[in-house]
Amino acid sequence: MSIILNEINQLNMLINDLFELSKLEGNHLELYLTKINVYELFEGCLNKVVLKAKEKNIHLHIKLEDNLPYIYTDGARLEQLLMNILENAIRYNKLDGDVRIKGWIEKRKIHLSIEDTGVGIEEKDLPYIFERFYKVDKSRTDRVGSTGLGLSIVKHLIVLLEGEIKVKSQLHEGTTFFITLPFEIKGDTRDEKI
Repeated sequence: MSIILNEINQLNMLINDLFELSKLEGNHLELYLTKINVYELFEGCLNKVVLKAKEKNIHLHIKLEDNLPYIYTDGARLEQLLMNILENAIRYNKLDGDVRIKGWIEKRKIHLSIEDTGVGIEEKDLPYIFERFYKVDKSRTDRVGSTGLGLSIVKHLIVLLEGEIKVKSQLHEGTTFFITLPFEIKGDTRDEKI
């Protein structure tokens, strides 16, 4: 029964992720824009992942500049993409590892980085990690909680929020995601190519 329940949960996650991705790719996802406090947003995200981090004795560090402004964006979608990256940083980290979050302002944009000390990604795989179902390696994708769609959803959400995302990684050393967001969403980017 336990095995069946786990498989049902995995299928449910896959269906939900496919539905979400379908809405994003079909430009059917509406944004609900409001002013967002970045400090409170990260506090909420960390509260949601702290138990998973404790299970692997992973240390969470956060260093946000004091002068980060409120940003005008869709808070729920921004939280969704940050949670995806944070959960990956914990899931693919090593025992007693670290996750470091930084936030700063540069050129009238908010810059965020999420760095882990995990398994890392080979250089040849980096150009493809935002593609749906791309398998970096078998050990990463067979784990419970992974549908292979998370980073594809993240990429679509970043474009929708008029931001940018970059990644750097070294095998066995860890991965860092860099996110840039405008202070305020200017227009509708749903027709842009992803």
